[in-house]
Amino acid sequence: MRRALLSLLMLSFLVAPARADVRDGIAAYHRGEHATAQREFRPLAEGGDACAQMVLGIMHMFGEGSPRDPVKALGWFRKAAATGDMAAQQLLALFLELGLDGMKGVGEAERWYQAVASAARRAADKGDRDGQWYLGSLYATGTGGLPRDETEAVRLFREASEQGHARAQHDLATMYDNGQGVPEDEAMAARWYLEAARQGYARAQLEVGLAYKNGEGVLQDAGKAMAWLRRAAKQGNAAAQNELGAMLEQGLGTAPDTDKAAAWYRRAAQRGNAHAQANLGRMYIGGSEVGKDWVAAHMWLSLAAARDPLGITAAARARDVLELKMTREEILRARRMASTWKPSLTGRSLLFSLSPPCPRLLK
Repeated sequence: MRRALLSLLMLSFLVAPARADVRDGIAAYHRGEHATAQREFRPLAEGGDACAQMVLGIMHMFGEGSPRDPVKALGWFRKAAATGDMAAQQLLALFLELGLDGMKGVGEAERWYQAVASAARRAADKGDRDGQWYLGSLYATGTGGLPRDETEAVRLFREASEQGHARAQHDLATMYDNGQGVPEDEAMAARWYLEAARQGYARAQLEVGLAYKNGEGVLQDAGKAMAWLRRAAKQGNAAAQNELGAMLEQGLGTAPDTDKAAAWYRRAAQRGNAHAQANLGRMYIGGSEVGKDWVAAHMWLSLAAARDPLGITAAARARDVLELKMTREEILRARRMASTWKPSLTGRSLLFSLSPPCPRLLK
């Protein structure tokens, strides 16, 4: 159940209740009517609403409702950040730091992180749980001009957690899980993961599922593991989808169901999960569940080997053994497929994975 905190602390953004004047946009987005959703959000965005500005930015990133336009996306992200909204500032800083869609600008990213740090400190000093979580996440990673201080991060996460902040509860659990700023304690980790999971936080639901599966901090219970993993999987969490597929394939906590296992592997593989890609590749070799397809198997195994350094030997070895049975034309076709493959991320899936900038916006 151990999970590295790493920069994933910077990948979630807090949200505020959806207002009546965004409901039409939300409904249109749910129906897949992205052009209509853009028209509904645009007046709000132009009026200075940071939430609407972030959503429009992400829709432009993914070409939802209009052609992909990274320049327009960056423009909306900058406008949202300029409102002083901490979530928008952190979102912009992250995209600039990672260079997503050409938005490279490490110096500018650091300036926005510093802006988040200043705003978060002011809010945290007033006992605001959002500010406490933001400030804790910055101390945990040594970002925004702050020194890396895991003890201070734990203190802030705890204060926010005790006020019911789901992301802080998850991150406090992670600190206990990894022994960062506190002694390692699986029981405390499981307790806080469960608190966040009950609030619907998908990453925490994944961790609770793994805890019950492996008996870490809680009594081992395959049935409860399945239930929590399914909740996270339905929210689009790729790791949970892969774990759920594995339990279905192995018959843990349920009767074996290889068809459903393959379906969950496919969902996770399409989102870029290397373990699911390897599992799906393995199934295509045998063919009993998904139909024998060595070209598809080769592609998925190649993608798994490229994306997972720890599993590269096993996935690459399985692919190389498979090549001995394939024709040269089949191998070349599989390589072309792998070289052009892209994960099936959309604005919706990105917003879910980041814990949407507007609460319940896309749920």
